[in-house]
Amino acid sequence: MVDATPEVRRAVDALVALGPEAVQPLVDSLPRGGVAACAALVRIRDAAVPPLVEALHGPDPSVTPLALDALDQISRSLVRALSDGRQRDRAAQLLQLIGAPATWHVAGALWDPGVSFVAAAVLADIGQPSVAPLVAALEQALRSDITASQQTVSVAAWALGRIGEPAADPLLDLLFDASRLATVRKGAAFALVQVGRPAVPGLLEALDSSEALVRREAVVALGEIGDRTAMSALRGLLHDDVADVRAAAQRALVKLVETGD
Repeated sequence: MVDATPEVRRAVDALVALGPEAVQPLVDSLPRGGVAACAALVRIRDAAVPPLVEALHGPDPSVTPLALDALDQISRSLVRALSDGRQRDRAAQLLQLIGAPATWHVAGALWDPGVSFVAAAVLADIGQPSVAPLVAALEQALRSDITASQQTVSVAAWALGRIGEPAADPLLDLLFDASRLATVRKGAAFALVQVGRPAVPGLLEALDSSEALVRREAVVALGEIGDRTAMSALRGLLHDDVADVRAAAQRALVKLVETGD
């Protein structure tokens, strides 16, 4: 609202003072009220989220960019509120309700040790729209040397595991991508273990890779997941050309045998 006149600013202040009572009229006025209506809704914040989400999926396409802008700004504020114990639960609920428009902002909080677990839980509950920001955070953390990155890897992998099948293909793409750092590819395999059985078909395909790194990481992941349907394919790698792959296959088979006991 940089270019707003004093009169507009006073009107916005008055609407914000009304609080929740002003939300629906402001949402209804978005096509006409534009930036000023958005600014008021952002300042009201919590009560504005449900109507804005509803408007985002409503029949009037002219409202969509304005609602998105308001929800984007509110998401930033709610992510900051995650660090406040008094606001945390409510902020997490509202971020889940906002869904996809909030995911990249929430993913940024994965680096804060104080709220990383809460942020990961929010992303897991949002589901598939969270996969891309979670994979990006995972890769960034795996490329980083800072201590906080270890927790970011853990919570991002956990959230991807909670999401399940939609996370399998993006993680497999990371595992197969020879242009990525080895630590990134190994981290992708670690996250695939968290995904579990939905990742098994892709990991079985990875056993045929021409790259020893891919074969070995797939073998280790299959052993950790514990799906005994992989035993036949793993036996074939007991004669792999690379000793490290052969040893990993043997260890994985032992785990799978023990799983069945």
